[in-house]
Amino acid sequence: MAEPSQMQEIAAKEGGWEELWQKKMTPWDHGEHSPALSELFEEKGWKISEGPVLVPGCGSGYDVEFFARVPSSNGGRSSRTSTGLDLSPLAAATANQRLEQLKLPEEDRSRMKVISGDFFATEDNSYDTVYDYTFFCALPPSMRPQWAQQMSKIIRPSGQLITLMFPIVPGRKEGPPYSVKPEDYEELLVPLGFDCVYKEVPNRQHDTRKGKEVLAVWKKK
Repeated sequence: MAEPSQMQEIAAKEGGWEELWQKKMTPWDHGEHSPALSELFEEKGWKISEGPVLVPGCGSGYDVEFFARVPSSNGGRSSRTSTGLDLSPLAAATANQRLEQLKLPEEDRSRMKVISGDFFATEDNSYDTVYDYTFFCALPPSMRPQWAQQMSKIIRPSGQLITLMFPIVPGRKEGPPYSVKPEDYEELLVPLGFDCVYKEVPNRQHDTRKGKEVLAVWKKK
């Protein structure tokens, strides 16, 4: 297994994320969607609209699949589209190949897609829901204001941003992943018109991330 310092050095280079995927240095890939999402929607009963969902930094696309399957707000079968975005072309190809292997009905498969691109160049401002897990923490802290501005741009009024904040490791300065704290998100999002409407430490977490995550939902005014 690669040392964290080696991965951080590669990630910092131009094309570094693609190189990490090529070398199969992807320790963030747990082979499934985040357990905290199951807790939020299946146990807490959180609802989302049928509007489109975006998952930036989606990797293998587990969360993309999850959001496409979340029942509609009235409890019926979902018809929403769920799009994953990753800077690495290989990550996007890997995700789409995995989705194809699920052998879903075409009407379901057509609602899930993963594309390679730059989040900060995204111009679509029609998203009802955006989910950020290991994307915010992958960015150099100096880029966080730009992240917040872009979230404000692409999420339409009354839409929501779901943030699974990780890693909450006080005192850690190296990265990626760079250490975060809930206050970082609040200081960035509240001035842009987002209200925090849900914030809890999830009970369901990957074993290696227990005690390092907080789940929050931000509603855009």
